Amino acid sequence: MLVGAPVIKPYLYAEELAELTPWSVEAIHKKVQRGELRTGVHYFQEGHRGRLIFKWAAIVELIEGGASDRKTADAGVPHVNGKGLDVEKATAGLYRLLDR
Repeated sequence: MLVGAPVIKPYLYAEELAELTPWSVEAIHKKVQRGELRTGVHYFQEGHRGRLIFKWAAIVELIEGGASDRKTADAGVPHVNGKGLDVEKATAGLYRLLDR
């Protein structure tokens, strides 16, 4: 460890994460909503409606491009809430709605 380097906790609240990254608290919450930050990987939640707790090591990996391998594997697959979308099922559902 470098002398004088800040000690970063392994888990951070959004406000603390915003101080260490180029993202604002609002941007962090938008990344969560869009599924860019995934539950169980990048963040966890205290209870059902509790505060989000972000895992620093996973955030660093995302920022430094370590997650690009996963993105490449998922390229072209639309995502909803961080989960792959079954395009055939969604298309069939759309057609059912249009036929009504």
